[in-house]
Amino acid sequence: MRPLKRRWPRACGSASAAAPGIVTSRYATAAAAAAFALIIWGTGLFQNLGTPREVKPAPPAEPKAYSTVTARMNEFVSETGRQINAAITDFFARFQKGAQQ
Repeated sequence: MRPLKRRWPRACGSASAAAPGIVTSRYATAAAAAAFALIIWGTGLFQNLGTPREVKPAPPAEPKAYSTVTARMNEFVSETGRQINAAITDFFARFQKGAQQ
């Protein structure tokens, strides 16, 4: 049996004809990355990263129109809860009276 042929170069090896079009030289990759960074920097993309931005304070909160609706709904739910609680308390009070007699 013949040993298998390598299709890709080793991590530190040189590029071979088996992988055409792929840049495997670490120097070429570093040069391309440096050129890309200089091009982006030259276009002004990184210009606003170093300047501090002015933070404006938030305007004071104004009462919303739905705050009255919320208050009415809260009162309705609270009153309904009180009525249910009173009905259950009354039911158990009657049930206990009937059991004691």
